[in-house]
Amino acid sequence: MSTSSKETSSPVRCEKSGAALVLTICRPHAGNSIDTATAKALGDELRAARRDKDLRAVIIAGEGGKFFCSGGDLKAYRALTTKKQLASAFGRVRKLLDDFEAFPLPVIAAIDGYALGGGMEMALACDLRFGSANAKLGMPQGRLGLIPGWNGIQRLVELVGRGTALRLLYTGETVSAKDAHAMHLLDDVAADGSTVVQHALAFVQSLDKTAPLSLAATKAVTLAALRTPSANATKVATHAFEKLWFTRDHREAESAFAEKRTPSFVGS
Repeated sequence: MSTSSKETSSPVRCEKSGAALVLTICRPHAGNSIDTATAKALGDELRAARRDKDLRAVIIAGEGGKFFCSGGDLKAYRALTTKKQLASAFGRVRKLLDDFEAFPLPVIAAIDGYALGGGMEMALACDLRFGSANAKLGMPQGRLGLIPGWNGIQRLVELVGRGTALRLLYTGETVSAKDAHAMHLLDDVAADGSTVVQHALAFVQSLDKTAPLSLAATKAVTLAALRTPSANATKVATHAFEKLWFTRDHREAESAFAEKRTPSFVGS
């Protein structure tokens, strides 16, 4: 797989590897926490990625191996003294995580080390979560006299159910990669000898056979099924299916099947 990177002074490193865009938070000195500049950089890269027709997925990672992300930058948050300031700072990250969900391709969290508090909330906003053997996840906000501030409770309940979510939230415990996988917080754990980013990249390679518009439609319908009444989700699915039926990629797949060859998708 060819890899290219964009060298900047940004707190987020952007690298293209095959059909994947890897966005790495580069703040290991601060637990790869999210401050204003990091939230803006991640949002900017996501918006730019929408124009890349060769993409199949975006991977979110953290630099250094100790932290995937430790959540919000507590030093910066100590300066928040009014509701307006609080709404602005936390609203910015809530919007970013909503953008993860709305991105028209899979967004994958590659978790190496700790994903704590807001870091776990960010992972929950991704479509899939892959962990290294030393991944550790937890929501200790209750120990700070708070609850998750980036809509993490809602996403946690959707993912693992009410009982498991309440256990994690009530205790604030940190769970291992093995336990996180067992409770479906992690979708997979990278095998020994492979980094979690490599594991995620291998998964993205398997998406080459799926049309990008189908990936986008699958994500949209799944989100509608989770968040809206059944009748509306059915309408969304029907509309998406009808739209896909008349795409060039569907016609190309039909031709390729008849001709016993691999289809060449163009995203239209």
